[in-house]
Amino acid sequence: MHESKPQRPRVTVTHLIGSILLIVGVAIALYPFYVGSLNDLLDQQRMERVQRQNETNAKQHLAALKHDNTRGGLASDTSRDPFSGLSKKTAVNLKQDMVGTVTVPKLALTVPVFKTLNDASLEVGSAVVPGTSMPTGGRGTHTVVAGHRGLVDRRLFSDLNRVKTGDLFVFKIYGKHLAYRVFQIQVVEPTNTSTLKRKPGQDIATLLTCTPYMINSHRLLITGKRVAYTPAVAKDVSQAKLTEKWQQIAIL
Repeated sequence: MHESKPQRPRVTVTHLIGSILLIVGVAIALYPFYVGSLNDLLDQQRMERVQRQNETNAKQHLAALKHDNTRGGLASDTSRDPFSGLSKKTAVNLKQDMVGTVTVPKLALTVPVFKTLNDASLEVGSAVVPGTSMPTGGRGTHTVVAGHRGLVDRRLFSDLNRVKTGDLFVFKIYGKHLAYRVFQIQVVEPTNTSTLKRKPGQDIATLLTCTPYMINSHRLLITGKRVAYTPAVAKDVSQAKLTEKWQQIAIL
């Protein structure tokens, strides 16, 4: 007698449809996790490409930003919440508007910095708050850079609440690095914009976002004083960028 071979389970149309629906369901459920990492990974490549292009005329670009800082009345227009009255209708070329990046080594986070603050720029990065200094450094300057938290498709400033006093954040503006060490962390009402003003003789910068997470009733301000961009700081920034890249790849 011939032994009968065990029959393989037949894949029916019902099984196939069920498998497809399961895959689609898992993809939808995990969407916020992988789409954020994918966008961040692509953003890193775009930032590097734009920065390489901008550095060909770095001196001219920096001179233009410094000129903006010396225009009369620039520092006085900080009376409005940066996140109020934003509009997507403001025409802005994000590639041309990008002045550099800001890196927070502790968070392994790097986001683009734009000159124009509107819905379009805040959807993909951070932006200089109108009425505050452009990020060139120097005595009597106070750069305030705002960014969103809680976006589905990008990380941005979502983890900014983890920054503590003594931590660093570093701008790279047209090839120039400006490092700031955090000395003050504040949570204020949206209407309290007095904290955005310049301080005579000081070189300071603030990262600003909404808080509490997903409620957004107040504003979180992380303020740092300018410190030297030493080889040790440069190493921290480089390591943070590498860590962020591998984190994004691992999630994908």
